[in-house]
Amino acid sequence: MAGTVKVMLLGDSIRMSYQPLVARLLEGRAEVLGPADNCQYSLYTLSSLARWANELGKPDIVHWNNGLHDAGHNPQRHPIQIPIDMYRANLAHILDALSRLTDKITYGRQRHRCTLNARFAPMRGPGETRRSIGTIVRPLN
Repeated sequence: MAGTVKVMLLGDSIRMSYQPLVARLLEGRAEVLGPADNCQYSLYTLSSLARWANELGKPDIVHWNNGLHDAGHNPQRHPIQIPIDMYRANLAHILDALSRLTDKITYGRQRHRCTLNARFAPMRGPGETRRSIGTIVRPLN
């Protein structure tokens, strides 16, 4: 689809279920793409981003979510699936990687809509090595 906006959707099985609907709703206005595989938890998403960008091409817009797999219960990783500090760091690294592809990034979290504003990345002060999720996420109005 030459000349149309390329929208990349990244997320778990929920994304996989709504991607066909988004593609139909944006038909003729945008090319909607997403990985064939489930993006799962944040570390998997982070480690797979380069491969997906290579397979799908550079997007104009990215809508991304991670969280359920990170917060879920897995008896092999009991009592904590992904520690919150690691989750926050993973999200910051994902945002940094996505920001190299486009500055139009939205982040979908459970029960609330919010956006990641890549213009403010990276937000690091003296001695600070990571941004907290609170510094990279702001609610949409």
